[in-house]
Amino acid sequence: MGVPCARNAKGELAPSTHLAWEVGQNIHFWGVLILDGPTWFRAAVDDPTITTSGVSLVIYDQHETKAKQLTKQPTFMYAQRVNVRITVNSRPYKQCARCHWLTHTVEQCTRPADFKRCGHCGEVGHLTREHQAMHCRGAHSTITCPCPHKCFNCTRAGKQSAGHSAIDDNCPLKKHLRRDSPTHPPFFATKYPHATETAAHPTA
Repeated sequence: MGVPCARNAKGELAPSTHLAWEVGQNIHFWGVLILDGPTWFRAAVDDPTITTSGVSLVIYDQHETKAKQLTKQPTFMYAQRVNVRITVNSRPYKQCARCHWLTHTVEQCTRPADFKRCGHCGEVGHLTREHQAMHCRGAHSTITCPCPHKCFNCTRAGKQSAGHSAIDDNCPLKKHLRRDSPTHPPFFATKYPHATETAAHPTA
C-alpha cells in the first residue's frame, strides 16, 4: 500500500484499530466486511527505521468484485494517497518439497527434478530420510547422526535454528509467518470503527 508508518514516541506502530479508522475515512470502504486486519507488514514492525510500509487486510468478497473496485478508487491513509492491491496468494508461506525453501511449491521449483536437500541439516546432496553421520560435519562413533536438527530457513532469517528441521511444522519461522486465527472478530468498515479504542492518535 505504501502507507506512512505512524509511530508513537516509543517507535511503536499505530495499532490495528487505528489503521481501521484510517481505512474508514475512505467512503468506498464503508460497508466492506473486514475479516482480518488491517495489520502492518512484518518488516515495519521489526525495523523502526522504516518510514513507509504495506498494510494487509482480508475482506469478504463473495462475488470477487468489491476488491477490484477498491483498487480503482483513490485511497488515503495518514494524509497520503496509497495503492490498494489484491494479493496473488493469501497463504502465509509455501514450502517446496524438493528444496524446502518457504517461497514456492515444488511445482514452481526451478531446480532439477533430482535435486536433493536435507531438511534436517540443510546440506545439498542427500534427502532428509538419507541423513546419517557421514553427512554431518561433526565426529560420530555411530552410523546414525545424533546431532540436533538445524533449520536452514531460520538460519537465513536470523531466527533460532537449532533443535528443529526445515520441514518441522513447529519451525519458529513458519509460526512467525503463519496466522492461525484472525486478530479480531469480523467488522464492517465505517467512518468510526472501534471508536472507543481509537480516540487517541498513536503519534500523540
